[in-house]
Amino acid sequence: MDKWETLHQKECRLRVKEEINDSEIRQIQRLTEAYESHFHEAQHLLEDLDDLFYKHDRHSFYESVKEEFYQESRDVQNYLEESNNELTSEKWELQGKLDEVAYEKRQVILTEKEKLHEY
Repeated sequence: MDKWETLHQKECRLRVKEEINDSEIRQIQRLTEAYESHFHEAQHLLEDLDDLFYKHDRHSFYESVKEEFYQESRDVQNYLEESNNELTSEKWELQGKLDEVAYEKRQVILTEKEKLHEY
């Protein structure tokens, strides 16, 4: 059963990594939701400012600031999406490794049972 113990320890380490990964995924999802909420609030503020700056001689400055805001926002959204995708890929990879360990543990148990039946 020494191999089974080694596999069990490997499984435990993978489970810890899986828990950390799940926690990070939830954190990214909370950040994304919070950011989207703040983005929509800022977007409404900018729409309200549109009316004020439309007739103002500094309208081009306002438009450039507004474009910079939207660009920065896209960058943040892309970063959050990429982070979520990476963590999701890592989750699937960990799940595959856990499945492999479970299969190997079953094989060890079957081998041990066969040895017991031989005697």
